[in-house]
Amino acid sequence: MESPVEEIKKKTDIVELVGSYVDLKKAGRNFKGLCPFHQEKTPSFIVSPERQIWHCFGACHTGGDVISFLMKIENLTFGEAIEELAKRAGVELKKSVFVTKIGQQKENLKNLNYYAAKFFHYVLLHSKKGRQGLDYLEKRNINLGTINKFSLGYDFGQAETLFKFLKEKGFSDKDIYSADLVISRGRQPLSRFAGRLIFPLRDMRGNTLGFSGRLIHGDKKAKYLNTRETVLYHKRETLFGIDIAKESIKKSGNVFLVEGEFDVLSPYQQGINNIVAIKGSAVTEDQLTLLKRLTKRITLILDMDKAGQEAILRTIDRAEEADLETYIVTFDFAKDPDEAVQKDSVAFKKALKNPISFYDYLVSKTLKETDYKTAFGKKEVAEKVLPYLSRIKNPIVKSHYYRRLSEILDVDRASLVELVRKEERQAKVGYRRKKVVSEKENKEKREIVVERFVLSYILQAKKAKELFKKMLAIINSDDFYLPVYQKIVYHLDNYFRTNSSFDLQTFSKKLPKELLPAFDEIYLFASINGNESNNFNQRILFKTIYEIKKLSLKRRINELSSAKKIGKRLTLKIEQLLSQLAAVEKKMITL
Repeated sequence: MESPVEEIKKKTDIVELVGSYVDLKKAGRNFKGLCPFHQEKTPSFIVSPERQIWHCFGACHTGGDVISFLMKIENLTFGEAIEELAKRAGVELKKSVFVTKIGQQKENLKNLNYYAAKFFHYVLLHSKKGRQGLDYLEKRNINLGTINKFSLGYDFGQAETLFKFLKEKGFSDKDIYSADLVISRGRQPLSRFAGRLIFPLRDMRGNTLGFSGRLIHGDKKAKYLNTRETVLYHKRETLFGIDIAKESIKKSGNVFLVEGEFDVLSPYQQGINNIVAIKGSAVTEDQLTLLKRLTKRITLILDMDKAGQEAILRTIDRAEEADLETYIVTFDFAKDPDEAVQKDSVAFKKALKNPISFYDYLVSKTLKETDYKTAFGKKEVAEKVLPYLSRIKNPIVKSHYYRRLSEILDVDRASLVELVRKEERQAKVGYRRKKVVSEKENKEKREIVVERFVLSYILQAKKAKELFKKMLAIINSDDFYLPVYQKIVYHLDNYFRTNSSFDLQTFSKKLPKELLPAFDEIYLFASINGNESNNFNQRILFKTIYEIKKLSLKRRINELSSAKKIGKRLTLKIEQLLSQLAAVEKKMITL
């Protein structure tokens, strides 16, 4: 009988699932796209509909099935991923079967936060003790529709009431304290967010991860207070309002990034739905990775103070690395988006329609701060701006800004390029001093790549058996560097003794489970360049096979030559191997 996990995997189309997060294009039998787990320009992420697997051949160098993909991209536990996929596939589950300890903790915390958010929201709208929170929101011109949409609440400071409410919902004392809603001081619990307006912090799927509390009276305490890091809440990954904004972000192809909750709420009431808050003044790599799944363009509307401007400069390198187009919205009549809406909503909307690219903003800002009419002023502008321009990955965009800066400063473009090259040369010197990569490590990498190349292209060929036999006439399993590849070659040899052609599913079922990850990686490798075996030059294949033989002979010669005592017999063996090596190298030249 098929297990629930196998049934879920069987009923889930991995191409459809991954394709909802990654732009996939056909690559022979497989599909290829940019890896969603690291930043890259050249696609190295392969999905196989036959094997129902995925693998990244880039920096991640990881892979798996539909379950591992959903776990990784949504930051879910195994149980959570199974539950989500079961819903999609229409498979009934006995929930307890898949719940791990960490999964149970996260599930409890999600449920507890859900009820806590309900509690705070009820207090705000239906309790006399919540009236001061409601008054504060009315003073800030936040209407009832927005209050309900974002589930805003209020903590009136009586922890015993919240504690009792959550206990009645079935949560333990340990659960309640771990959620960071109440803190222990002696025998009585105290409210962490006492006297604060409550903003639930949710993920894209609407799960409440934690809370942010805004002090509404006094200034002796921090104005904002967030839930401490838990198994569920991680500040670096959180964007306030993402669950509400996600569809609008996809539709508009742009996201407005602001600093605080009110900077989301006020524009939202003006019909600006594709807006989220970063929870602080720093945009993190995790937040950009999350947003890249929805859009390729981000527009920063950070505070006009010094901290906000510094945050913009810190963001650009991360955004450039993520291959995101970055724009800036500025205005001179308010310090932040919330104030701008309150003062002049028409002017604010007009500013949103006229964002400027980060690089235009950087040039303009630097020119205002510097007397660029003098020689030293020009030098100062160039030194401030060029480090950012030099890191632009797109050559057309880079060339545009180099030319523009040379025109503004009235200097030769070549002098700007030379300045950048000088900085790069100095950086490379420092890099070389720090970087220590042994010759052996480079050699091992080459050996693995050529072996994977040969096996991958043979397996995807129409005449796989014929090519495999020709390969064995030149090299055998012992010539492979990796023991796991040696074992796969051994099993392929046995398979072809009784089968006239290669069938992926039949062979993979016969292969020992511990070899499957390496086999899957081998099989998908040919799709990286879109050159599956029916489209490539067999001369290159056989030249690479001979290279494997060459590397193997060199390894054996080195091993024998490093022996403490080299007698006549060993000398003769080394001479035989050197003769074989010379013959192989001669053959490689003719191919």
